[in-house]
Amino acid sequence: MRKKSLKKSIIFGKRIFLKNFLKKDITKFYINALNDPQLTKYSRQKYIFHKKSNCIHYLNSFKKSKNLFLKIVCKKTNKFIGTTTIYFSGDNMSADIGIFILNKNFHSLGYATEVYKLLTNFLFDNSFKVEKITAGTSINNKAMIKVLKKAAFKLDKKKKIKISNNRLVSSLFFYKLKK
Repeated sequence: MRKKSLKKSIIFGKRIFLKNFLKKDITKFYINALNDPQLTKYSRQKYIFHKKSNCIHYLNSFKKSKNLFLKIVCKKTNKFIGTTTIYFSGDNMSADIGIFILNKNFHSLGYATEVYKLLTNFLFDNSFKVEKITAGTSINNKAMIKVLKKAAFKLDKKKKIKISNNRLVSSLFFYKLKK
């Protein structure tokens, strides 16, 4: 039950629902959020200038893969508040979850924690055959560390990550949750 069965599915949580991110979701709001230095302070996105063309290219990269790119929507307001990705690794039956809450009005209200809990339950309770779920964050991203701990993730390792010219991006924490 990988991508094909989820293609038109909606995953419902208490206050949110998740559904496939579509080309029509690449709006000015979305692109502006990706280019917002405050929102991307702890993200690799801060090194990229986003425009519609590279956002479409990124979205298209999911079409022929087993990975998922989902839109996070608040049930109460029906507002698009963020995105989440799931990257599957077939060899070790693991999935890595990433999240980006785009709308600042939804920060620090438990939405990110709800997404992580919803997706971990969904991945472990369905026929994905996932045994381990991982997530990573900057060592300085205290809010995300708190989210991962609330979602029952455990610290797995600490690593320094470098980019193209060997410049240090950040020290990262990697967390995992096992079935």
